[in-house]
Amino acid sequence: AGDPNIGQVIAAFTYNGKQLTKAVLSDVPYNPSSPDVETDLFNYDSQGHLTGTTISHTISNSYDEVSSSVTYNGDNISEIKFYTAGNVLDKDIKLTYQNGMLVNWFNNNEVKDTYTYDSNGNNTKETAIEYQSGTPDGFVSLNTSTTFDSKSNLTLAFPLWVYFRVYREDQWAGYTPGKNNPITSTNGGTGFTYSYQYNSNGYPSAISWTDSYPQSYQYEYTQLN
Repeated sequence: AGDPNIGQVIAAFTYNGKQLTKAVLSDVPYNPSSPDVETDLFNYDSQGHLTGTTISHTISNSYDEVSSSVTYNGDNISEIKFYTAGNVLDKDIKLTYQNGMLVNWFNNNEVKDTYTYDSNGNNTKETAIEYQSGTPDGFVSLNTSTTFDSKSNLTLAFPLWVYFRVYREDQWAGYTPGKNNPITSTNGGTGFTYSYQYNSNGYPSAISWTDSYPQSYQYEYTQLN
């Protein structure tokens, strides 16, 4: 009969002009019988900087994050804190940049991601070191990309905050930020080959890849004025 979850929407975004106001994220690929839908509402200051979010779930658990706060360094988001009920800090994520490119994403209870770029701005290597209570737990994952297309990287279409939030929820945006899209990558000894369809603006409208469990995703965009 096939997979009934194929073709279902797992992430949708609402904008007011160029400001993202709402993200709706579903975990239906992992919980098809009773998926949880997370809704993030985005808050901004008078300068248009994101200050944080309010988070709700259709299936509530005591460990759910209910809000976040955002700190900037210049025009770049440098820290994101997520809180559970009662304003209890759950995650404290720090971001650092070099020449405007994200080079480190660090959560001391989850992972430190380090990104390396080539002279064209393409992400050629991601090193992920898992952390527990501020200490590396010994697990290291290395993803390398060797060839790229000439089109706009999918992650350029939405803020890095959103990219990492949905990346941790679902793997549909599971390759790293950069200028262009990877065609060939290797992760943990497993090779991946990506193929794309593009919209008129040069962003991927469909992505598929081959490994032990081939997958494909489709994307729709809205032009913001």
